[in-house]
Amino acid sequence: MSELRLYLRRDSFQEGTDCAWSLLDDAGQLRGSGTRLDDVPRARRCRLVLAGDLVLTVKVSLPDLPERRLAPLLPAAAEAATLVEADTLHAVLMERIGGGEAILAVVEDIWLKRVLDKLAALGLYPDGALPDYLLLPWDEGDWCVGWRGAETMARFGRVEGLCLDEGDPPVGLALALGQRARPGKLRLFQGAHAVLPDLERWRAALGLPVEAAGAWDWHACPWPDLPDLLQGRHSRSLGRVEWSRLARPLAWGVLLLAGIQVAGTA
Repeated sequence: MSELRLYLRRDSFQEGTDCAWSLLDDAGQLRGSGTRLDDVPRARRCRLVLAGDLVLTVKVSLPDLPERRLAPLLPAAAEAATLVEADTLHAVLMERIGGGEAILAVVEDIWLKRVLDKLAALGLYPDGALPDYLLLPWDEGDWCVGWRGAETMARFGRVEGLCLDEGDPPVGLALALGQRARPGKLRLFQGAHAVLPDLERWRAALGLPVEAAGAWDWHACPWPDLPDLLQGRHSRSLGRVEWSRLARPLAWGVLLLAGIQVAGTA
């Protein structure tokens, strides 16, 4: 089996809570799912789907520097946009958009470290993480909404999105329309077990075309080719020893030590 996905919420692993998971095969087909970590199978790779309210995408101004030199500056840039102290934030550069501006994805650093430590204790080392709204399908010029009733989200662009309120339509969509370039249309994806709302009411309230775009589910949707949230001190390479890479040098070291001992005995 090729891929294990874990869906994490703010309260995951706290006070007896667990997390939902899905298992995909090499062809990307769903082979299993569950809601308890005790039942999680092993896979070649592990990815985290983060609930939309955990990750904020913000537009900031950045100096014209290489990405490796920008990395230490990102939390401070995120602080200016979110009014949250920089040392509590983990920020990742998602895209440069010209004119010295860029889009960052921001998540609470302590929360991220806590869940990664919990997963490491279970032998799980994620090598990817994205917010659920960036897993929605998206076409240039359109907005996409994942309708799940109480858990609705929107994707405004390649790397921008938002967790929405429970309105019908959500108030957050109306606010976004006043702050961004208007889309050509709004594509409404139906989440598992969700009943589509009245599209005519949405069209009248939002003043733009709204169309039903079919079913969508994080369990087995295609994983987008986007910058990953597990960078810097939260990257997999820093948190896990790759024993397969060490096996050959270790074997040669053992042979060399054995040779020295034989020579010394002789």
